Amino acid sequence: MTDARPISLSGYGAHNMVVYHRVFLSERHLILTEGPGLFRPFTETTREFLLSDLQGITITRTASGFWINILLAVLGLIGLPCFAESEMVPVACGWLVIVALFLAFHLSRGATCKVIVHTAVSHEHLGGWSRLRAARKGLAVLIPAIERAQKDLALRQTGSVAAAPEGTPPPPAAG
Repeated sequence: MTDARPISLSGYGAHNMVVYHRVFLSERHLILTEGPGLFRPFTETTREFLLSDLQGITITRTASGFWINILLAVLGLIGLPCFAESEMVPVACGWLVIVALFLAFHLSRGATCKVIVHTAVSHEHLGGWSRLRAARKGLAVLIPAIERAQKDLALRQTGSVAAAPEGTPPPPAAG
């Protein structure tokens, strides 16, 4: 993994703030790592995929960002009755400022999404790319690498058939 470079554009997924997710790209592999995090401080899980084995990538926009915005708005509204009492106005203002900062931070990160990498045998969730903007930036780096790896694989497969000496019968068809 010495030649792998990180393409993680968001370190902590919004859906799971207790586990650290990273995505690395090497010449031939996509490497997913999870951990260490708040509840798993000494563990790390790594999964490797050959770029030539990847069959598809799915990005699905999720509604979790909408519900987090609603929750923050409700939390902000909880502080409004405190404005009725003169002693509670500084507390209510502080509460509204804190909630507004959380809401602004959440809105600045953009829409939430779920990115799934498909292979012939599994479907893996890329946890670090939970925001649509980060997923698009990461895929802009990942897709050309996948295309190069799969084009090289196709050239090797067709090149071995084309390199057969003249007059050699073609291999028998599978069936």
